[in-house]
Amino acid sequence: MAYPNGEKFQIFDEHAESLEKRGLWRRAAVRWLAVLDGALDEHTREGAMFRRNHCQRMAAKPVMAQEVAD
Repeated sequence: MAYPNGEKFQIFDEHAESLEKRGLWRRAAVRWLAVLDGALDEHTREGAMFRRNHCQRMAAKPVMAQEVAD
């Protein structure tokens, strides 16, 4: 992923990424908050905040009825 200014960052959390892949955006946002709380440096905090914000935006999007049926 990259910040809006194009700078790339590498932050990994297997559990949060698994939740994202399954479309469980709210749960992933909570997990990224836990990563944020445990972050030891500013770079990691920024990355976790970015990923959490992304999950929150995705969770706010309405789900189409056809997507639910699939």
